[in-house]
Amino acid sequence: MKLLNTARVKDDVPKGKESSTTDGTGVKQGSSLMVVNGEVNEVPTRLLVDTGASHNLLAKEEAKAFDVKLTRVDGEMKAINLRATPVYGRAWGIPVRLGK
Repeated sequence: MKLLNTARVKDDVPKGKESSTTDGTGVKQGSSLMVVNGEVNEVPTRLLVDTGASHNLLAKEEAKAFDVKLTRVDGEMKAINLRATPVYGRAWGIPVRLGK
């Protein structure tokens, strides 16, 4: 898991008020994004699932909220059509649970 200065994905529907979810799964239907209930480091959260992603990314504030212990690394990461963004740290073995 790499910690980047990333953009946040807003899920404007309050938890428990989703009108378009599949019963029991928490998967938001009718959208091009798959947002599910889950846990990071045993902390409940909503997660954006990208089945084609090569990395799992967290914003610095989210890493603190999930008590993720980081190993400091220097460098930048660049995505297509975006400016390079700093990598603040890296973490291994972080438990992530989907569909909780």
